[in-house]
Amino acid sequence: MKILLKKTGQVIYACEECDATWLSLEDIFDDEKGEDLIDYLETLGYIKEGIEVAWDDFRKNQGFVTLQDVEHIIKKYNIKIIPPTPL
Repeated sequence: MKILLKKTGQVIYACEECDATWLSLEDIFDDEKGEDLIDYLETLGYIKEGIEVAWDDFRKNQGFVTLQDVEHIIKKYNIKIIPPTPL
């Protein structure tokens, strides 16, 4: 997911399933660059331990990452897209 942090205008990228978070799309391809969403938001002061999180106060979902979003990365790293096989 693309997430807009309202206070700074920064867009971050988070995995919907595991909450891994990256600061850029290119960082997704680097094992060293991901971090936990909650930990990252705590370092920025958006979340404080023991206080209920009001997600909509500081973030806005921008939808899923699209193929167009990563087109330049696909070309840069010569990534091959393999279509799914029919069932």
